[in-house]
Amino acid sequence: MNIMRKWWGSGGRMGSVGDCGDPVNSQAAQKHLALGLMHLKKLFSEYSYPTHPLSEPEKEDKLYNMLPLFCKVFGSSPTCDLQEKFADVLPFTQHVSKLMVTEIRRRASNQSTEAASCAIVRFLEIESCEESSNGWMLLSALNLLAAGPPTLIEVMTAASLPSTLVKCLYLFFDLPEDESPAANVADQADNNATEFSSSERRILLQKVFVQLMVRLCSHVAPAEELARKDDLTLLFSAITSWCPQHNALWRKSAAEVLMTLSRHGLSQPVVSYIHKHILEDSEVDNGLEHLFSLESLGIKKCEKELVSFDKEQIDRFREGISFDNGFYHVELPWYTDKIDSVPSNHFVSLKVLDRTVEYLGKKGLIDKYQEVF
Repeated sequence: MNIMRKWWGSGGRMGSVGDCGDPVNSQAAQKHLALGLMHLKKLFSEYSYPTHPLSEPEKEDKLYNMLPLFCKVFGSSPTCDLQEKFADVLPFTQHVSKLMVTEIRRRASNQSTEAASCAIVRFLEIESCEESSNGWMLLSALNLLAAGPPTLIEVMTAASLPSTLVKCLYLFFDLPEDESPAANVADQADNNATEFSSSERRILLQKVFVQLMVRLCSHVAPAEELARKDDLTLLFSAITSWCPQHNALWRKSAAEVLMTLSRHGLSQPVVSYIHKHILEDSEVDNGLEHLFSLESLGIKKCEKELVSFDKEQIDRFREGISFDNGFYHVELPWYTDKIDSVPSNHFVSLKVLDRTVEYLGKKGLIDKYQEVF
């Protein structure tokens, strides 16, 4: 089934009201869009200059109420119309971008990677009614804005939107497998209001999400932000790290974003970053940086995830660390019942040692390394 055709056929893109061959209906549609634009300007003016101080939840509600109208007005308009017709599009873009970053961090804070990825996806996926899907409308509005002029991209970059979306993409590798198609059919039969199955919602999210990222990475500013915040390594890790088969579409998304970045975003700072942190750094260092960079979203390992076996191994590892005669000694945690059946990896270890020595030699750190070990 063509999911995008199904979405468009159901009136999913709210900018399609002017797609009519009848001149009378077309004129009525244009008049309707003009009234919508006037109302959008009025709502944003009231948001920017309220008659009384607004709380953060009130500000968010007002912004969410504007998103369907924005998508309706500009969903089928040329991107050059954004600044021409909506003079406040720059501050509007700033507020919408910050809201997306806030919502994602809110759902990722103090969660495991799997819990965070599930919470973010639930927020972003389309629901039975598009206009009531706050996360989906937020994503759709940003997708329209990202097709605009470079000034809008710079505003989105200043709000840390590109780096936040890259972290989301990396998190999506930990999404659990979706329920079976049979269960989806049963859910749809039980709830006639549900237009899309869960798998269709996921695919639709992936298409719009990657389109937004591709549009952002077609400019230099987002690429430099990813390098500056050390999030570019997450994209490279996404295309080289293992992921379950049901999340392979997100690996494909990462590859598409990287290809776009390689065509449009290779400024001198980005090239220098790739040479220094991607091509020269050891895989071990990169892997640790990938994990630690997720902490900027507030994601931390939950103690409840550690089963008794994990705790036993961690305790054994800590007890095995000692400092004797000026040297550290570490006892590695082995599976004692399986170690005898493991073949020797002498040559692999030797190759890793050669790479480590070469790396330390390039950095001039061999003497300092030997002082510790």
